[in-house]
Order: sequence, then structure tokens, then C-alpha cells
Amino acid sequence: MFVLIVYLALHLTSDTAGTSVKWDDTKNWKIYALNNSAKVFTISVDSIKPLNGDPLNDDSVHIFLRSAKILHVPTSPAWMGCYLTSCENRNGQLMKIVISQYGGFFLNAYDGYYYQLDANLTRPWLDYMRRAYIKTE
Repeated sequence: MFVLIVYLALHLTSDTAGTSVKWDDTKNWKIYALNNSAKVFTISVDSIKPLNGDPLNDDSVHIFLRSAKILHVPTSPAWMGCYLTSCENRNGQLMKIVISQYGGFFLNAYDGYYYQLDANLTRPWLDYMRRAYIKTE
């Protein structure tokens, strides 16, 4: 157990230099009624376009993501459930965002980076996403 804690402390660190995405410039956030990891990770951005997604409040998402920092991981973190979301970047390009149901991290498939939220925002973020997902069912 101690070895695992040391490994996580050394390898799952957030980048204090910031993010490569200006999250405040994103818009048209949506969440989809898909949470099967096998399907969510294989679905392409083009396949997301025709899906009916429920809108998320851009301002609310921006508040949460202001604390997001790049999470450097040697391999994909353990996914114990996920939410499929999307948004548009400042150039209007659709970005696929896969959000962990149990951690405060997510994958931006557009740039290939994992991001971690501030620990103080993790619980409210997960509650917000759970309520939004329930509306898709």
C-alpha cells in the first residue's frame, strides 16, 4: 500500500504551469446518455455530432474548469465509470471530453491530455455531472 501511495504522489502530479486549453473560451457543452467506457472511448468526434446531447451550463462548467491542471500520467488512469461530454473550442471545433464518474479528472480527446480539478471542487463537480447525466436518461 505504501508503494502505491508513493507511486501516485510521484506520477500523478498536476502541472502547475497551467493548461493547454483556455476553458473559458469553450462553449456549447453537452452531456450524452452514454457511460459505457468501452463505447465512450471508441466513439469518434464525428460520431458524437449526430447524437442528442443535453446542454450543460457553459458558465457553470467554466467555474469548475478554471482550476483544471494537466495531469501527467504514464498510462491511462483507472476508469470506474465515465460521462461522455463535448464542447466547442474557440475555433468552433468539437472536442470530445470524457469525465471520470469517481475522480476529479477528465480526458480531453482533442489534445490527448488528462486534466485534474482542484480537490476542493471535485465533490461539487461530480454532483453537478451526476445530476446532468440523470437528465439524459
